[in-house]
Amino acid sequence: MIGVSHIAISGLRSASQRLQAVSQNLAVSNVQSKLIGASGTYDGPKSVDALSQSTKTGGVKTQLVSRNPGYVRAYEPQSPQSDEQGYVGMPQVDVPTEMMRMKQAEHAYKSAASLIKVDNELHDSLMRALED
Repeated sequence: MIGVSHIAISGLRSASQRLQAVSQNLAVSNVQSKLIGASGTYDGPKSVDALSQSTKTGGVKTQLVSRNPGYVRAYEPQSPQSDEQGYVGMPQVDVPTEMMRMKQAEHAYKSAASLIKVDNELHDSLMRALED
């Protein structure tokens, strides 16, 4: 039973990190930055992805990594950040995709929380049965 809780808690942490990635991406989704130099190097905020892996002991480990490429060139000639051709750099964020990822993380979080609740109820039932 301890293993079930361990796995569920890792699921809670993973879902929380996935929500963190979504919130970071949404926070910078409309930030425009100058493209620097002839090659158009981007120096603004970059979007992130949450990468999850199974662990040897059960459960999951999630880490945030920079998206590659983390930005896109957008034609915004009216922006004060635009280059000579009218382009700016913007984080590579698709808001509908981020909203979908948010809902997936929400469902994963609720599922893991429910699993912990059931595990606790089973543990309590077992302890009561042993007392009788």
